[in-house]
Amino acid sequence: MSSKSLLLSLASLTPLVLVACPGPQPVPDNNAPRPQGSCDLQIESTQKTTADLSAKLDYALVEVAGQASYDSFQEVKVGFDQLQRDFDLQSYKLCQDAEAGRVSQAYYEKRRTCMDNALSAMRVMESDLVNLKERDPQEAAWAIESKLAWIQQAVQCESGGSPGLAVPSGAPKVELTAYLLCQRKAGAGWEDVPNCDGAELREGDRVRFGYKTASPARIYILAHNSTGQFQMLFPDPGIDNESTPNADTFVPGDDWFVLDDVGGVTEVVQIVASAEKLPELEALRGKDFPPQRAAAAGGGNANGNKGPQVKTRPKAAPEAYKTRGLLEPFIARGFKTQSKGKAPVRSAVGQAEVATVPAVNALPGASAVEFRVIHK
Repeated sequence: MSSKSLLLSLASLTPLVLVACPGPQPVPDNNAPRPQGSCDLQIESTQKTTADLSAKLDYALVEVAGQASYDSFQEVKVGFDQLQRDFDLQSYKLCQDAEAGRVSQAYYEKRRTCMDNALSAMRVMESDLVNLKERDPQEAAWAIESKLAWIQQAVQCESGGSPGLAVPSGAPKVELTAYLLCQRKAGAGWEDVPNCDGAELREGDRVRFGYKTASPARIYILAHNSTGQFQMLFPDPGIDNESTPNADTFVPGDDWFVLDDVGGVTEVVQIVASAEKLPELEALRGKDFPPQRAAAAGGGNANGNKGPQVKTRPKAAPEAYKTRGLLEPFIARGFKTQSKGKAPVRSAVGQAEVATVPAVNALPGASAVEFRVIHK
């Protein structure tokens, strides 16, 4: 590809509930206690979710034994086990405090929302683990590590920070339609590779991304891959990234990203549309973070526990985990559901037309769509 490449030459896109939970609120004189008896049922449900996820992580460790992704999953398992007991106890104590009238109903509702967001992210992580065999293990490990980072932020609701990009209250809905176009050489020309999100592509195939918004929005396109590389494909410094409403726009312009000869890599591309500039993403304009090499190969973990001998693995740059954590609330809101039943559209690309099924997301303040390009 160009300098921005899908290991081309593509340098490497899958909830928007953004809640900033305040610290403890004073209990008003007229605070009404919650009905008695609901906490035991609530904690049973919470414990089932966390226990199921812990079991899935154990299973994942067996599945990836001896692979480069093993120690990534090991780190997630250790981190989640540390989180699990505290999360269950916090959830139960919050419910009991509300039942006894020790906290205000407003505080309970806001704190409960943070806990529910964390639970929802756990269920998404569990789904990712169930589908592990269908994914590049290293890319899956990277995504799951980022989800755990977001869950940990959500659980620390009282710290004052919102576990994600801040979206102003009452922000207008942003409707984003996004496209992934793929083609393969066929004789003297090119043929479409239909439904190529998550499909296996090969050296020489070419891809491009498109987007359309119903109203003016700021556009950001970020890419990471299973080698640990992370970069912003669009915009570069000084570029106007405001979309033109209802106009199809493609990246890279009239050109394509062409997959190079480096196989075995999953590229994940996120297209974000926001009603306002997002300072956290503005700071990444033009950035390209190479993967960091692991210190050493070996099994086990920091506690000295023995494990399978594993290959040395690259690690994503810290900026990659941080940004993925910020975007996690946008991405887990099921944009694919909103895209069901959409008919393929034909998009002009130079002298040709390419057919693709659009992905649609519409949420307050900002929306995001994620595509996966599997380069075999």
